[in-house]
Amino acid sequence: MKTNQVFISHSSKRQNHLLIVIVKDLAKVGIQVWYDKFDINLGDSIPGKINEGLAASKYFFIVLSSNSVNSKWVI
Repeated sequence: MKTNQVFISHSSKRQNHLLIVIVKDLAKVGIQVWYDKFDINLGDSIPGKINEGLAASKYFFIVLSSNSVNSKWVI
């Protein structure tokens, strides 16, 4: 079942401090966010956790950059 969660898709090739601020600000106002840095733990199946996050999310937020456009991980 999809929740009002927002799935964040981005390239992790470079650390993006602005993205972390956005994710934390969304959470502060009560918006549930799926963000790989917070939702994938050591030992987890990366594709499995991404699929779970997508299945549970109603909204999709993509951060476009030259790195994300060329990434096989960014959906």
